[in-house]
This record gives sequence, structure tokens and C-alpha cells, in this order.
Amino acid sequence: MDFHESLGKLSAAYGFDVMILGQGATSQQIETAFTPSSLDGYQAVVFAYNDGVDRYFPHSLMPEFESWVKNGGGLIAINSASAFIGDWPFLTEALVQSFYGPWAIEMPKVDLHIDSEGLAEGSETRGILLGLEAPAQFIDAFYSFRQSPRGEPGVTILVTMDEKSYSTIGYPMGDDHPLVWCKRMGKGRVVHNSLGYSNRDSNVYTQKGGFLENLLYRTMRYVAGDFTGCANPADANFNPGATQSDPAACAVVAKVRNSVSGYSVSPFSLIPGRNALGVNHTHIGDFEVSLTDIRGNISDRKTGYGPQRFDLAFPSRSGVYLIQVKTRGESFTRCLVVP
Repeated sequence: MDFHESLGKLSAAYGFDVMILGQGATSQQIETAFTPSSLDGYQAVVFAYNDGVDRYFPHSLMPEFESWVKNGGGLIAINSASAFIGDWPFLTEALVQSFYGPWAIEMPKVDLHIDSEGLAEGSETRGILLGLEAPAQFIDAFYSFRQSPRGEPGVTILVTMDEKSYSTIGYPMGDDHPLVWCKRMGKGRVVHNSLGYSNRDSNVYTQKGGFLENLLYRTMRYVAGDFTGCANPADANFNPGATQSDPAACAVVAKVRNSVSGYSVSPFSLIPGRNALGVNHTHIGDFEVSLTDIRGNISDRKTGYGPQRFDLAFPSRSGVYLIQVKTRGESFTRCLVVP
């Protein structure tokens, strides 16, 4: 299954551990995985495409799982995992499933949109969506809901669809048709993602750098509590409520100025090395370059007169760092991510 393959690739690429219980998993394996002691070793759980989760989940462990989520555990429900939940009131509440309704089985091409609610300044969901481009003409079987969950307590809308971009919807919702949203449950975070039914064209989780893969990775980081926004006080997207930082939450682009000819130019370029970070300062004049961590602590600083090439000490620890150049009365920044 391509979803499992994508989880494995993301795990290898970003260095996190994942345990996959596929369709062949025995009831004993499932029960063992969801004991309180087993759950304590994980930050998040993903229910993917498993209709009727309550039919497979050990009922005796439901109270423990509810407590785990409300005390900080993360939960993502992908596509049909949110359907036909049955007699598990907690999951109904967590996924706002009182709104679950019919869906359009045909596979149209629909325009998706990143919702401004999830991108709002100071929102902890901003890190999920910042820089994420919602595709146009996205092929899928799109779910409809009896009404939008927007405005429900603890709910933030992340992705919507434009019903006007195709004409054969059987159960229209109108101008507000959410497809992906999140909800706070106590200290825990839950994401409902109804996308991903189709494996056609670009709509596959295994497409490297694709929309679904990026959305999956970012929502996994979000529900796991790995970031609540941009924790770098020097960044334009700094969230004062953030406790940790993630590349997805901060603007990882260089600020540039326009030259007389109209081309964008950068005052410096970076050449990563094994033990040093090579810096080419390309402008004529005095400059100061500093490398700081997300708390503003200076790791290294150089001053000089350019053009000049020199080395900054490469950070010995993983994390997000800010490289700032002050020259000609202007300040330029870039974000360095050390995995």
C-alpha cells in the first residue's frame, strides 16, 4: 500500500521510528500495541483507511487511549478511518463526526485551498501550512459533510475545496467545504484528513515532495507536539507561544533586495562543509555575519570588508539556526536547518 510505503520513507528521511500494523495484523498484535506502556513510547497514532476503527480496536483499551490523547498524545485519521465510527463517542467527538455525511464517489478534478484560519498569525497550526501550496485540479473522491465544523470549540480548518471548480457534486456544502481540520483534545492534538482516497496522478502519498506527503509529514509533526509554530524570536513568523521550532514553521527563505537592473540579489551564499560553513560575502563594504540558535545565542560571528570568503563554525548540534548579515545599513537573514 502506498501510504505504508510513504510512512517508511518519511521515517528514514527524518529519523523517527514508526510501527505499522497493516490489514494482516492479529488482534493480539493490535492489543499489545495499544497498551498504556506501549503508547508511552510513541508521540502519535495514525488511523489510515481503516473503516470502523471501533470494530478493530480493543474496547477494553479505549479508556486508556482516550486518556493518552487528552494528556498530550497525537492522533490523525486519514480518509475512511473517520467513517462509520459506530459506538466510540470519544472518536466521534475528536473528529467532529456529528458532521459526517454523504460523499461524491466520482473522481473529479477539484481546486483545493489552504484556509486562512489555519494560517492565522500566532496560530499553532501555522507551521503546518506555511509554504504549503494547495494543488489545483486535484483528483480524489471528495467527502461532503452535513455542515462545516468551522467554529466548533477547539477546531481549526486547514484545507478546503472549491465546489465551483467542478459541476457534478451530489451533496454540495456551498462556499465552505472543509476537507482537513484539526482539534485540540485536552493537551492532545487531533487531525481529520479526508483526502487520499484516490491513487491517481499526483494524488499519492509516495510522491516525493508532493502535497499529500508534505501534509502528512507536517500534521504528524504537529500532533506529535514537535512544534507549535516558529520558536525563533528573530524570525518574522515568530510565535510567542511556541516552545519548539520546526523548519515548516519558520520562513526558510533569504530576504533579498532588488538591484538597479531589477534582478534579485543576495549579499551572501552558503557552502556547507563537514566542519565549517563557508560564506561568500559578495558586496563591497563592511559587513558583520552572525550565526545564532533559536534562542538568540551566538554560535559564531565574523566581521570584515567584502567581497570576501570565510568560514563560520558549523553547529555541532541539530536544530534551527539563523544566519544574519548586516551590510550597507541593511540586514539579510537565512535559516539553516541542521538535521
